[in-house]
Amino acid sequence: MQVINIAIIGSKGVGKSTFVNRWLTGEFRPSDEKAFTLPIYTSSGPVFLNIKLYNEVPGIWETLGQVDGIMLMCDLSNMMTLIDLINFQHHGVPTVVCGNKSEQKILAHTEKHGMMVHFISMKGLLAGFEISAKSNYNFEKPFLTLVRKIKNDPNLTFVEAFAIEPPIVPIPFPTLVD
Repeated sequence: MQVINIAIIGSKGVGKSTFVNRWLTGEFRPSDEKAFTLPIYTSSGPVFLNIKLYNEVPGIWETLGQVDGIMLMCDLSNMMTLIDLINFQHHGVPTVVCGNKSEQKILAHTEKHGMMVHFISMKGLLAGFEISAKSNYNFEKPFLTLVRKIKNDPNLTFVEAFAIEPPIVPIPFPTLVD
């Protein structure tokens, strides 16, 4: 089974751990965890994503280690979180930008979209997505884009995990004694 190392980088409070928890458990809740292992089932077989979360960009390459892909995350209701990512250099590692909290209509849609498109083209990144960990909007697209690029398979798709038949376990029934 292939293991892919992904770093998710963004300011505190942008929704990094909530986004990953949504994938793992289906629940909308933050976590104090900074590392996760996420099983993903693809059309070319299962993949494990080892995910580490980082709150700061400056000097991050010293702590990243070996990564195969990067997800930069900002909060669309606070564009300072996108500006915090300006100094990031991806060094040729496949990188996507995610604007989380797209359900919050604080900034005009065209303004948010325009700033993200400019950032993506300026940095030469793969793609950018407006997402929502709360409503699952565009939920799968960032990971799908990264895994396609890393595996060099533009036709790769995510599939549901195969249901494993539960074992048949005999359950002893207590006998009633008069």
